[in-house]
Amino acid sequence: MRPEDFGARSGDPTFDSGPGLNAFFASCAANNVLDADISGDWYTDSQIVIGPASGTGATHAYSCGACTITAKSGFSGAVVSIQNSAYAHFIGYLFVKGYGGLHWAARTNSECVLVGTGCSYIRFDMVRCEYAQRDGFRHVSASDNGTVGSVIAQYCGTAPVPSDQLTATSSISSASNTGGVNSINQRTVLTLDAVPAALNTEDYALIDGHIHAVMSVDVGAKQVQVFPWTDPLTLPATVEWIIGCGLAERGSDANLWQFGQVSGVGCPCTVKTWALYPGSYGVCMAEASYANLIIGTPPNAASIGGSVDVLYSEAAVPFQVVVSTISTVDFSFRIGSSGTSADLTKWVCLGANAGTGQVDARVLVNGDIGGHGFGPAANPKNVLPTNLALQPVPSIVMAGIHNTKDVMLKATPGASEKFGINSMVIHALGTGASQQPTGTWTFTPETGFTVNGSASTAFSGFTKPAMFVCVLDQSAKNWIVYIAN
Repeated sequence: MRPEDFGARSGDPTFDSGPGLNAFFASCAANNVLDADISGDWYTDSQIVIGPASGTGATHAYSCGACTITAKSGFSGAVVSIQNSAYAHFIGYLFVKGYGGLHWAARTNSECVLVGTGCSYIRFDMVRCEYAQRDGFRHVSASDNGTVGSVIAQYCGTAPVPSDQLTATSSISSASNTGGVNSINQRTVLTLDAVPAALNTEDYALIDGHIHAVMSVDVGAKQVQVFPWTDPLTLPATVEWIIGCGLAERGSDANLWQFGQVSGVGCPCTVKTWALYPGSYGVCMAEASYANLIIGTPPNAASIGGSVDVLYSEAAVPFQVVVSTISTVDFSFRIGSSGTSADLTKWVCLGANAGTGQVDARVLVNGDIGGHGFGPAANPKNVLPTNLALQPVPSIVMAGIHNTKDVMLKATPGASEKFGINSMVIHALGTGASQQPTGTWTFTPETGFTVNGSASTAFSGFTKPAMFVCVLDQSAKNWIVYIAN
């Protein structure tokens, strides 16, 4: 069965196939269609709804082949809304495009794909989203345990690319604080020249280089409340709005989804998970975005579990990881690797302002976020590379068999300040009679640092395997290296 059977017309950008597509999907919801083929190039003037208003849809497999659904006029809401479709499988390539094109202010569709209630165990092979006003792919409560092979979000929400008119800004005329110091109830009330109509309390504000969570919006009064306090702030100032994201998860019952790959280009962030139990996000990539990964509902909602296998951020992305909850419930998100793009100065946590300035440079150290991957030796293999960087796990590096070794010590940006990681231990073995190195081990710091007060330091004359302790004095930019055994 195909949409043409209900009056839709593939490949004609002047024809509104919305009524035909909706009639097709209504029939699929009511009847178990064994060959529901939606491949084609469809254009619509209205939202496409997949699944019944109640109960569970009767059809559980849709053959997308190569399916493109494009909003051809400026209607609001999601382009494609899926509901009550548990266990459904969208096989192949699904490409959904919102109305308005590249320029953010011209877009009208809040999402490209919205997965609503009653969609647990739904599955997609590949979903590509383009030109949403807010979110590319969004799923909400109550729909657990979905599986998506790949989400590709392009130009969904705002992005830090003013040349392409992707930004949204407002001028701040006044800022007043409510609540107390170190309190989750503290807010700064911003009075603005204008408030974007699309802004809501799932968004963030970038003010003077710091991220704040949007806690309330009053478009009529031109006021927005943010957490934490913005102090210190010199007025007049500009706020840049971080509206929407590539992949959005929201709700206490929107848990444990699995994504093989999530890519965000020209989006506010690649992944924003406000689920109680975040899932698995495979490879996350961010380009021309404000952030790669945002975790947790502000200011202190629980966020338990979740993982990213590989986090890759282009150099121009100002924030790699934003933890936007200071929950007292176990926070245990894990990132397997961030490779050569790791920069912990771009990992922030929105903590309450103590009245002494911004504190969003802190990251939750009692969680498992950033479990490994901050240096080329942060792995269990018995290998010591030439360039060795500070790393949180493991702090003991197995060096392998090296009679002579040159080690370049590197201070991973942010490791000391944010995670308290200032030292590591290196086991050095050689081919000597007692497995000691028979040559010289030389330690040299990167440019701008010293080691033991000098440009380099060397150790030789070993009588047994050596255990080097390397401690970084960040304030003095000096490595202290000594043999501890």
